[in-house]
Parts: sequence; structure tokens; C-alpha cells
Amino acid sequence: MNAKLIRAALGLTMLASVPAVVPAVVHAQTGPQKNPSAEEIVIKEKIRASGVKDVRDLTREKDGTWRAKVRKDNAEVAVVVDADGNVKFQ
Repeated sequence: MNAKLIRAALGLTMLASVPAVVPAVVHAQTGPQKNPSAEEIVIKEKIRASGVKDVRDLTREKDGTWRAKVRKDNAEVAVVVDADGNVKFQ
């Protein structure tokens, strides 16, 4: 066999036996993260402007209304923003 071919084969064998070193990256997430749409940002600001904190679980219904959970007067409250942009607490 050719000496160059033997050295190449030995080099590949040795290289294959070395474990790959991959830096570990840890992300502290509580769940899937996504970028909010411009509409979501506007709706959250409307809700916050009504005097509440911690707008969570914002979802849009098929009819165009938005629902969320908020903190108001140290209690969890449901809030709805209708298609006209009116904020209503439930």
C-alpha cells in the first residue's frame, strides 16, 4: 500500500476517536419564546394603560377580541379587549 494512503487512513482513524468538544449553551426559559407581533404590543399597552400590571397569556379569538390575565389590586383578573379596542375586566 502507498505510505501516504496509510498515513491518511491512520490520521482519520485517530481523528474519529477524539470526542468532539462542543460548548454547552444553557438558556433559562419557562416555555417557548416568540417575538410578539406589532398588534400584540399595541393591545398589551392598551391593557397596561387601564392601570394593570403583569399582562399574561394574551390570546386572540376568532372574532377579533383579545383575552389576557392581569394583576389588578393584587388579584388575578381576566381582561377582554374587544374588536373596537375597549378594555373590559371580567
